Amino acid sequence: MLNRERFALDTKQAQAVERFRSGDFSGAIAAWNDVLSDLDRRAVGRLPYALCLFNIGASYLRMNMASNAAEQFETALEIMAKDKRSPHDERLRLRAECTYALAQAEQMREDFDEADFNYHDACHDFGDANEPRRRIEALLRWGQMHAQEGDLVTGVNLLSKARKEARASIALVDLELEADQAVLTALERFEEAD
Repeated sequence: MLNRERFALDTKQAQAVERFRSGDFSGAIAAWNDVLSDLDRRAVGRLPYALCLFNIGASYLRMNMASNAAEQFETALEIMAKDKRSPHDERLRLRAECTYALAQAEQMREDFDEADFNYHDACHDFGDANEPRRRIEALLRWGQMHAQEGDLVTGVNLLSKARKEARASIALVDLELEADQAVLTALERFEEAD
């Protein structure tokens, strides 16, 4: 790729990120679609394409458009499953992020079985990618989902696991406190149900 083409692509990506950060999610979607059209015209690997789809999905998720978001995340995961050339660590981390975001989209759509499956896979992938903070965040959301849906035993077990993993690292004390609060909230729901 020529330097000026690379610069133009980098500029478009920066604009898409800036729109997302400023809360202009529909503008971010348009900008990422523009980046995608440039990637289509170039011989690039699959990972940049999957990353664009992930970013489009993240924008849809922020707009509470869970079905559109899920479609983008699923397509990104399909592309990454076929990618054998990109660095393994990069693929693993993006797969974990896509799966975690897909779980959140499925939870928003109230497809709790699919969300459960994807939270499980995201926790596993974050563990393999050596991303303890993201793994604990996924465990927290997974446990909260179970507790909110009335499966308090599973919810509290997952929240306790998140708490235990956060406690193992002094750098993750904020997540330990969040897990403590989530366990208390789940137990309060249990007492109210009686």
